[in-house]
Amino acid sequence: MNDEKWVSKDYVLAWISSFLVAMNFILFMVTTSGYAIGTFGASSALAGFATSSFVLAAILSRIVVGRMIFRIGCLRVLTIGLLTTAVITAGYFLTSSVGVLIAVRIVHGLCVGVSSTAIFTVGSLLIPKNKSGVGMGYFSLSTTLSTAAGPLLAVVLTKSGGYTSLFILTVVIAVLNICLLPFIKLHRACLPEPGSLSKPPRGLAGIIDTTILPVALICGLAYATYGFIVAFLTVSTKDTGLQNAAAYFFFLYAAGILFTRPLTGRVFDRYGENPMMYAGLAIFSAGMLLTGLAQTGVMLLVGAFLTGSGMGAVLSVTLSIGVKYATPERLGMANSTFYIFLDAGLSVGPVIGGFLAPHIGYTGIYTLGMPVALGGIILYYFIHGRRHRYAAVKTRC
Repeated sequence: MNDEKWVSKDYVLAWISSFLVAMNFILFMVTTSGYAIGTFGASSALAGFATSSFVLAAILSRIVVGRMIFRIGCLRVLTIGLLTTAVITAGYFLTSSVGVLIAVRIVHGLCVGVSSTAIFTVGSLLIPKNKSGVGMGYFSLSTTLSTAAGPLLAVVLTKSGGYTSLFILTVVIAVLNICLLPFIKLHRACLPEPGSLSKPPRGLAGIIDTTILPVALICGLAYATYGFIVAFLTVSTKDTGLQNAAAYFFFLYAAGILFTRPLTGRVFDRYGENPMMYAGLAIFSAGMLLTGLAQTGVMLLVGAFLTGSGMGAVLSVTLSIGVKYATPERLGMANSTFYIFLDAGLSVGPVIGGFLAPHIGYTGIYTLGMPVALGGIILYYFIHGRRHRYAAVKTRC
């Protein structure tokens, strides 16, 4: 793989597989609470736990898989993850109570945690180190596009054909992903050398990758404040009369990510991570502030676009840092570390927002994202930015 041609058949197939994994996740994520309440009469608290139990299980599986992925084999782990995901997805047809639903959600979260960690590690291995910014930038679009398309598709399906049609589609998606597996190949040069894998160290370094940890922490904090919007946008806009604009919020959020993604990768590969991380956090803070202060639909949607632009840069840079600095045998752990903090932020954010909302209002919790992001700039400088300046890196494969 040379510098000029970093996109390959295997990269494209891995991208599609990542998109399908994310779609399997998001279709259930946005419908589980409604399914639990409407079908089993669950309370809102129990329905919320049915939704978040998935994320907690995914975090647990990432911790385990991140340290073992190269000992088992990247593609072998991916195969296990996709096969078990297909089986447990079919299990939604058998849910007879909210307790069974929660059990299925937990197992589903474990399976998707394995699959997503494995497929992002495969994608990382297919990208030369000196193209890590643009390569991982475009690869992470697989999850971005699913986040934009998944909620709309889920709403259309549940309204027209009920939850049965949704379950059928997710099973089809899972089976289709399995069919892609035989066609994804990893070159020997992309993998760690035989015998180079040592026993994982004990302590923190044996669970997460300490190289990406500081930046992943900042990313998780930003994602926690974004979780305020995910959890409360529909409720908050009822009071301000912005429901119609709110329906398009996540489309503009995804558009912001798409708009900045090509630039983010090129700047990263040419100048390193610092410029785009500083800019991304600053733009994200402006977007959260504008979202919180929005009095018109236009203000809300501009806030959505800025929030997506900033968050897209932060996510892309964080992933690219893992590819750039992690050794091949630590790539799985670097990817799992990134998603552990992302999942944790999305899980904890709505809880914190729900606690703060009665005291400072929805405007207050949205605008809280601004000082968090600006504080993230300062934190980033001291824990990573001042010690890491651009240096040319050698191609991995």
